[in-house]
Amino acid sequence: MISKGVLIVNPTGADHSVIIPSNADQHMLTADELETKKIQLNGETLKLKSNGTQPAISGKKIQAGEVTIPPHSILFLSFKNI
Repeated sequence: MISKGVLIVNPTGADHSVIIPSNADQHMLTADELETKKIQLNGETLKLKSNGTQPAISGKKIQAGEVTIPPHSILFLSFKNI
């Protein structure tokens, strides 16, 4: 099994979209504003656990088709078998 990855950065202040050819695992980093200390991964705020360790980071399964990329965000897609 061969995996391939794609990194897409949206530095603009507007939504943009792309069409992906097959199902993928998505890791999308977003924030409410460009200069902030609060970052979300797939819509969940990233923060250390109470014991100071990092939370588990997992991808979100998405279907082939159109993916909207919010303003000032970073999207990493991992594809298997394409």
